[in-house]
Amino acid sequence: MDTVNIFGEQVKIAADASKELETSLHFTLEKCNEIVSYIHSAKWEGHARDAFLTYLELLMQFHKDLAKATKLQTKAVNNLQHYIANFLEDASVREVKNL
Repeated sequence: MDTVNIFGEQVKIAADASKELETSLHFTLEKCNEIVSYIHSAKWEGHARDAFLTYLELLMQFHKDLAKATKLQTKAVNNLQHYIANFLEDASVREVKNL
C-alpha cells in the first residue's frame, strides 16, 4: 500500500484556489448570458451571428459542466480539511501520540 502525505497548508491553498475558480466560472457564465442576451436583442443577422452564438453556447455548456465539477471539488477539499481536524482530535490518535 502506498503512503499518502497530506500537508495542511497545501490543502488550504487547494481550497482557496478551488473557491477562486468556482467564483471565476460563475462570473464568466454571467458575462456569457449577458452577451447572449445582447446578441438576441441586436440587429445582427447572418451566418457570422449564428456561428458566434453556436460557439458561445458550446462555451457556456463547457463552463456549466466545469462549474458543476468545481463545486464538487471545492466540497471535497473543504471536507478533507474538516476530516483532518477531526482525525487529530480523535482520542485514539491522542493516545498513540502519548505513547
